[in-house]
Amino acid sequence: MFTNNLTELLKTFSAKETKEFREFLNSSYFNKRQAVSNLYEIIIKFHPDFENKALTKQNIFNKLFPGKKYNDSSLRVLTHYLTDLAQKYLAHKRFETNKLEFKVQLDQELTERKQNKLFEKNLTGAFDILKKADIESEEYFYYKYRLVNDRTYHQYVSNYANYEKIIDRSDWENVFKDFKNFYLVKFMIMYLNTMNFYALYNKKLKSEVFEKEFDKIRIADFEDIAVLKMYYYMIKMNTESSHSEYYFKLKDILLKNKVNLNKFDLIGAYVHSGAYCTKRISEGNTGFERELFELYKEEIKEKTYLLNDNSMSPIFYRNVVRSGLDVHETEWVKDFINTFKPELNKKFRDNYYYYCLALYEFNMKNFETSLELISKIKYDEIYMKLNSKTLHIQLLYELGYEDSLIDALESFRHFLNKNKFIPEIRKIPFNNFHKFLNKIISVKNRINKSEQDLIQHNISIEKNLTNKKWLLEKVKSL
Repeated sequence: MFTNNLTELLKTFSAKETKEFREFLNSSYFNKRQAVSNLYEIIIKFHPDFENKALTKQNIFNKLFPGKKYNDSSLRVLTHYLTDLAQKYLAHKRFETNKLEFKVQLDQELTERKQNKLFEKNLTGAFDILKKADIESEEYFYYKYRLVNDRTYHQYVSNYANYEKIIDRSDWENVFKDFKNFYLVKFMIMYLNTMNFYALYNKKLKSEVFEKEFDKIRIADFEDIAVLKMYYYMIKMNTESSHSEYYFKLKDILLKNKVNLNKFDLIGAYVHSGAYCTKRISEGNTGFERELFELYKEEIKEKTYLLNDNSMSPIFYRNVVRSGLDVHETEWVKDFINTFKPELNKKFRDNYYYYCLALYEFNMKNFETSLELISKIKYDEIYMKLNSKTLHIQLLYELGYEDSLIDALESFRHFLNKNKFIPEIRKIPFNNFHKFLNKIISVKNRINKSEQDLIQHNISIEKNLTNKKWLLEKVKSL
C-alpha cells in the first residue's frame, strides 16, 4: 500500500480542495514538473481513504514511467515534491483567506517599493475590513496594532529628513495602546488556558510569572474594552472562586456586550461561567443551579454550542437535561430532548437520546420506564457506559431490587478498578458515589441516627461526587 505523509495529508482534503489543488499544480508559477501532476492524478483517484490493493508503489511507478524498471528513489523524489506543494497550497489558501494579513503584508512590500499612493489605498481598505468586523477580540487588537504601526512607520519612511511635516501627526502613542490591548488579551488567554490545563489534573497552578503580570493590571483603566474585562473576571473567578462578585460582573458584561464579542470569546466565557456554577453547586450553593440553567439557555439562544460540523455536542445535550431537571423545569426539558435530538451527530444520537429520556423518566419517578430506556443504550462509549451504569444502580435502589443492586455495585467497582482507559482523576466522583451508596445501604436496615448524620455530613462536604443531590435525598429519607 502507498501510505505516507502525502496520503495522510490528502485524506484531509475536501472534494473542493482536491479540485483547487489540481488547478494549483497546473499553474507553472507553482509547479513546473509534469511528473508531479501525473503522480497526483494517479493517487487522487483513491481519495479519501487511499486504501486499495491497486495502490502500490510498483503500480504507481508503472503508470508514471511505462516500460521502465522500478526505481524507488525516483518515486520518493516525486512524492516529496508533491507533499511540499500540497503544504504550499494550504498555506497559500489560508493566506488568501485572511484578507487582513494579506493587506498587512502587501503594505510592507509597497512601503519598501515607495509606492505611496497604492500604500494609502491598500491601508484604507484594510481599515475598512477591520471596521466592518468591529468585534473586540485578540485578533482585532492584533491587526489594529499592526495597521496603525504600519501607517505611522510609513509616515516616517516617506518623509525622510522632513520630520517636521509629520511631528504633529505621529501616532506612536496609539500604536502602543493597541499593542498593549493585544498583549493583555493574549496574556490573559494564555494564563487562563494554563490554569485550565492544571485544573484537569486537579492541581493548582503556581506561577510567579503569570501572577505578577496579572497583578499589574488595573482593570479600571479598561472600562471601555469589554473583552479585556471579560478575561480579567474569568481569571478572578478561578483565583478567587469564593467571591461570586466576579461571576456576576462577567455575567453583566456578557449581557451588555454580546454583539461586541466574537464567537470564540463568547464560547469561552459561557464555558468558564458554567464551570464556576458547577463548582459552587458542588460546594453546596444550590442557588447556582438556576444560574447554570439560565447560562445553558443563553448558549442555546446564541447557538454557541454548535460544533464545527454544526451539530450539538452530546455532552452539552446531556448537561442541559441534567441542569433543567435540577431546577424542576421538567416540561422544558422534555421539549428540549425531542427538539434538539436531530442536532446530535448520528454516531451519538440514539444513545444520548435514550439516556436523557431515561434521566427525565427517573426524575418523574417512572422508574420502570427509565429502566427500559437504559436497556436500549449501546455501550460503545466509555463515559456513556459510566453514566448509564450509575443511573442503572440508582434505579435498582429506587425499585427495591436489593440483590440486583448489590451485584451491580460490585460489578461497578470492578469496572472502575480494571478500566485503564479512564484517567484516575475521572474515576474519583464515581468511586465516591459507590462508596457513599454502600454506606447508605449498610445503615438502611439498622436505623442509627449518629451514623446517618455522619454519612449525610460527609456527602455534603464532598466536592468530587456524582449524583450528590440524589445521595443526600436517600440518606435523609432513611
